[in-house]
Amino acid sequence: MARATNKSVPRIKRVLRYLLAELLVNHPEGIHRDVVKQVVERRCRFPADWHRPIPVDGGSYTVLREQGLDWRRLSQEQLQAVVRTEPKWWNRLRHARRDFEFDASEEGDVWRLSPDGLQGARRLLDASHFSLAERAIIEHVRHPSAREAIPDDETPVAVDDVEGTNRLILLRRGQPQFRQQLIEAYGGRYALTGSDAQDALEAAHIVPASQGGKTVLVNGLLLRADVHTLFDLNLVGINPNTRRACLARQLVDTTPYGEPRDAALASPVCAADTPAEHALRHRWAMFCQANSITGG
Repeated sequence: MARATNKSVPRIKRVLRYLLAELLVNHPEGIHRDVVKQVVERRCRFPADWHRPIPVDGGSYTVLREQGLDWRRLSQEQLQAVVRTEPKWWNRLRHARRDFEFDASEEGDVWRLSPDGLQGARRLLDASHFSLAERAIIEHVRHPSAREAIPDDETPVAVDDVEGTNRLILLRRGQPQFRQQLIEAYGGRYALTGSDAQDALEAAHIVPASQGGKTVLVNGLLLRADVHTLFDLNLVGINPNTRRACLARQLVDTTPYGEPRDAALASPVCAADTPAEHALRHRWAMFCQANSITGG
């Protein structure tokens, strides 16, 4: 079972642990470690320091100690001439694997969660146990289901070190095809206020991809970028009965985000593209649970 987040764990590891949990949940039948590495490497752009080669395992550190060498003081070429190395980000992600419970019968390098481990990983994907800042980071690295092909023009996640590794800025990856489809479906207008400032609009999944949501029009909304983040964080919800927006209690009196409150959900140009009822109810249940709303 995935362990609860520990505030003493570096934020870098928490982000990588989240990425790993999402891949493992999307592949309950198991996923080869080399595929994990390829997917993360393709979808993420890490800062230079994260790519620094470091010793692979304890044996490598033993060799360095026996030779009186401090790997931190060696150049990359010197270090790689003495021991096996790997990028720091991959080392951290491999270590994050220890926080999950795997199937005892998993073969070789295929990573497959046990039933309890799968449940634990799914709980980890519900980011409610993270701080608001950490939840924002996690939501920014969410991506379409690992089973779906990645568009060639999809922008990788950008991860920048700011004032050390305790502050990360992750830029939302674009989903150009889905976004363009929603722009056409809604006439280029924001789903909650009708604004037509297209440069500020993003494609949002109603049912998250990590929970089986598909990248289709009836599971999509065209939201302003900041409201998209709040929607992902379950701080903005849409009541399926009234089809109007609701705000989490902590945002009700916040001036910048008072505008979506009670805003009616816009209708698409074609009725067939209207958000699916089951999708809205699924997302509303997530909003109610995250905000301790009963009888919603």
